[in-house]
Amino acid sequence: MFPRVLLPTDFSPHAERTVHCIAEVPGIEDLILLHVLEPGPDRTTAYGQHTVETRIRESLLHLEGIKKWTERPDLPVRILVHERIHDDVAETILSVAAKEKADLIALGARGRTLKNLVLGSVSAAVLRDAKTGVLVVHDRALDAGEAFGKYCRSAFAKVLCPVDFSKPSLDTVGSLPGLMKGGGVLLLHVLGGDIHGWDFPIARGNAGKRLEEMKGELEKAGFQARTILAIGEPAAEVLRVAEEEDVSMILLTRFGKRDYVQAVGIGSTAAAIAGKAGCPVLVRYPHLHYEVVARELKPPEFFIADGIWLHYHQLKTDQKTDRIFVTFADGVPAGVARCRRHPDGLEVDGVFVLEEFRNRGYARRLLAALVPACGSEDLYMHSTVELEPFYRTFGFESIPEEELPPAIAERYSFAMGDLGMAQVQPMRRRAG
Repeated sequence: MFPRVLLPTDFSPHAERTVHCIAEVPGIEDLILLHVLEPGPDRTTAYGQHTVETRIRESLLHLEGIKKWTERPDLPVRILVHERIHDDVAETILSVAAKEKADLIALGARGRTLKNLVLGSVSAAVLRDAKTGVLVVHDRALDAGEAFGKYCRSAFAKVLCPVDFSKPSLDTVGSLPGLMKGGGVLLLHVLGGDIHGWDFPIARGNAGKRLEEMKGELEKAGFQARTILAIGEPAAEVLRVAEEEDVSMILLTRFGKRDYVQAVGIGSTAAAIAGKAGCPVLVRYPHLHYEVVARELKPPEFFIADGIWLHYHQLKTDQKTDRIFVTFADGVPAGVARCRRHPDGLEVDGVFVLEEFRNRGYARRLLAALVPACGSEDLYMHSTVELEPFYRTFGFESIPEEELPPAIAERYSFAMGDLGMAQVQPMRRRAG
């Protein structure tokens, strides 16, 4: 699963113990030790060329020492020293990870928050921006004796795997057979504290059923699996269960239900767990393609559009006059458009995509669904001037304001005939 591992080190005792711990993780075929040299006071050189060369030699010698007591016949270790000049340390680490095609970046952490990681804010940035798996090894895992044996040598003995039933979390559970050969797995689903009334037993029943199905698949693969249902804030519940169950590792995806379709760096739940857990946390980067669908809503679904329009002029749907179209990214509502019937014609308006989903062609998908469905009649709209070229690609043409049907023109009566001042251009698409 993670044959090539990149481990940045600052040569602190804690970082060197992290190297010992990572060497115990099964399945590693290539371990790369990286040290990044900090820049000098002028931000372009590191205290003179002679000093740079000396520091590089000293760093290589230090890495060679670590390599000797880490390398095994079945685990080759390579060493790299990179000088940080223009880029920051996190960018340097991520750049090296990309160049070396690393499958996993391992980070040591002191204390219970990401602000106290070995590389300080650097590690937080690596965790946030990595396009690969990240293993965060906290100080408790690096203690000698029983703790080292449990969290390092037996890190995969009892794994807690949070599941929110999104594609990334399901894919992470599916990766377990390739990551570990048997062992104990706890499947945890956290029900939100905002579920009330009759919805709660239904949600609990559905979640329990899905967890049992996943448990059955894992047992077929040779795992000892258990399921846990909890209620509350996801990160807090994951951390609580990890402590109570005394797990050896937490394995989770970096994206939650909404996170990966919104293209965030890392979900807030994953970041909180990685920053506060006492045991090692393996944050998996899923390489998934999600499905994007634009379709017309049925009247009972109109509340979906109202939820999106809260961010756009607080528009409201009307089942008597409206046909509503929504773009979904893996089931998450991303954008909305409306075709409204007036007494004297059809108007297209309310075309809006949530900010986190923009620049992905979702508005185009909306119009591509709406126009064929409603285009058997003339369609009118008030377009902003900058979007005229976009709507022209769907057959709309600019028209004078007086060619708008009166009921549709009434919506912009406040402009008192000066739509140009309002940066609005009337448009029409002929039926056909």
